[in-house]
Amino acid sequence: MIHRLTLPMPPPMRSANAYLIQGDELTLIDTGPKSARGLEALKAAMAAVGLGLADLDQVVITHPHLDHFGLTRQIVEESGAKVLVHRQGVRCMTDYEGEQERLADQSAAHLRESGAPDGAWGILRLRTSMYKCFAESVPLECLESLHDGQILTLGGRPWHVVPTPGHCIGHLGLYQADGGRLISGDCLLPDYAFIPVPYPVAEPPTGSNQVSAFALSLELLGELDIREVLPGHGPPANDAGVLIARDRANLAEGRESLSAALEEGNQTVYELWSRSAGVFQSYDVLTGIEVVMSYLDALRDEGRVYQSERGGVITYGLTA
Repeated sequence: MIHRLTLPMPPPMRSANAYLIQGDELTLIDTGPKSARGLEALKAAMAAVGLGLADLDQVVITHPHLDHFGLTRQIVEESGAKVLVHRQGVRCMTDYEGEQERLADQSAAHLRESGAPDGAWGILRLRTSMYKCFAESVPLECLESLHDGQILTLGGRPWHVVPTPGHCIGHLGLYQADGGRLISGDCLLPDYAFIPVPYPVAEPPTGSNQVSAFALSLELLGELDIREVLPGHGPPANDAGVLIARDRANLAEGRESLSAALEEGNQTVYELWSRSAGVFQSYDVLTGIEVVMSYLDALRDEGRVYQSERGGVITYGLTA
């Protein structure tokens, strides 16, 4: 039996989903963000099916963002549950405070390189403060690493660990082949298009071409018989093929929008975002800059654009 638990989130998002799977091991997939209101909502949702946090045996995290693992530490302290997360998410979850410092440093470098206006720095400070409030580190001894292709038994049935990076590194889906179900995290969302989020911060020398990674994730999902999508936000969906086609089209539109803008000459990331903001779903200029940079990473890796630097600001241009 799978129960969808709808949990409150800080704006601009409306809510996050967690999934409770009953079986030999009571399993919670994702937790919602850390907050008193969120914890009460989780407890109430579990109580509605006659269960409590202390009954949990394990927690599986689709990806280590605050709205998906924020309550993990409090859950572990009350239940003693083990926590399963993709191996690329371990550092973020066990050193979340350090991760936010790494993210702030990386984002500050992006703002400097992009030619962003002064107002974007205020958004960075606000985001850093908010991110630190809604999650906390989880003890390493509680965690077990998941690997691509691993099979978990949940509710007495096999679920495949499907690598679905793009939204972030270390993102995974859980696929129940015999039921055609996919717990998709933030990979396939009925109500939201693709937004690459730059944390967990990639450890050098590993790169994080998130647009190309997401395209490969869509290709992998397109090969599966998915009849029901259980997303990280919003209601379940029965049109996985439509969602995959939508996201593929969005990726193509983003690439071509930037290429068209660059036909008029070399530009900074901020200039490109200003001209193409309507194409990219983003809540603010900082997110917009980071989204555009992800698309430019893909175009650069494909040899379609080059970059040059002057005075610490990077401009991009089309290759001949």
